[in-house]
Amino acid sequence: MKGWADRGLLGERIVRQALEQLPDTYSVFRGIRPEHSFDVDFTVVGPNGVFTIEAKSQTGRIYFDRKGRGLRMLNQARREALAMYKYLLEGWKVKTFVVPILVLARSGAKIEVAEQQINKVYVLKTPDLVPIILAHRGFNPQQTVIEKYLKFAGPG
Repeated sequence: MKGWADRGLLGERIVRQALEQLPDTYSVFRGIRPEHSFDVDFTVVGPNGVFTIEAKSQTGRIYFDRKGRGLRMLNQARREALAMYKYLLEGWKVKTFVVPILVLARSGAKIEVAEQQINKVYVLKTPDLVPIILAHRGFNPQQTVIEKYLKFAGPG
């Protein structure tokens, strides 16, 4: 059985491969540390917004209720989006909405929710990731500036 770190890397690899399908108008950044305490698995910057993506590699049923492990994952995805928002605002004076996404990367995961969004966090399986990003209704007039700052930030 693989260790947690190996499983995490597997989930990230699956998500990275999916993100390669985005058009060239999107930039993907890996491992940005907005608050120097944790890294965001992926940050996507495109003409329709900024997205933080938390990739998970768990399998089995994932519940998003008070006792479910999904709730911890959901909170992590939300914290990462807020940290990125604060990083861009406080560090670079760029005010933009950041869309949190939680991706259950492995095909063996079963999401036990009726909605695709829970508490304003998209909860998806990998095949839905790129379509959700492309379909998001938003406008990002500061795309070039944000991309420049995140390239400067580099991976954590």
